[in-house]
Amino acid sequence: MIKPARKLAMALAIASLSACTLLPKSDPPRVVDLTSDAAFPAPEPQRGDTVRVETPLASSPLSGTLVLIKPESYEYQAIPGVRWRDSLPTVVEDFLVQRFRASRGFANVISATSPATATISLVSELDSFHAQRIGPAPTVVVAMHSELMDNRTRETLCVTDQTIEIPASSTAVQSLMPAFSEGAERLARHTLEWAHACLAER
Repeated sequence: MIKPARKLAMALAIASLSACTLLPKSDPPRVVDLTSDAAFPAPEPQRGDTVRVETPLASSPLSGTLVLIKPESYEYQAIPGVRWRDSLPTVVEDFLVQRFRASRGFANVISATSPATATISLVSELDSFHAQRIGPAPTVVVAMHSELMDNRTRETLCVTDQTIEIPASSTAVQSLMPAFSEGAERLARHTLEWAHACLAER
């Protein structure tokens, strides 16, 4: 026979378990990506090189999946409830590969994980890919250091640094994502033109 004290303890335990199932579940994060519908002008003439786009190097917090904003010059914050679909360097790599291929400026463009042989590598470091609220309106800042490397000699052929700023109407996700995508598009266009011009001088 179960004693009254033990019956009470069992009833409380069951009630606590039932209460746990009634707590609201947190919504899953919104998963975002870079997009572009713009036509990509093809540089002439097409080069016969195969270009490998290496995954950009990045330190934390740019190396993760957080969508970042800087309310102050010394502070990063994560925009709540949203994340990139993959690590930010991988998202940028995939976008560059996609846009380089769309340009048809090279015989072939491959990603960092491809086992294929490439004659040229695009090596880069991601310095900024965030929104900031330092001024009256938010701005998306994209900055990257890039080098073209000859894979046969391991020689650095050309170096460039880019910083792109795109204004956004607000810090809402639906306002920031077009600005992030436009920043990435300008980055891809500049990098393509620079790479094509560099190799034309060889």
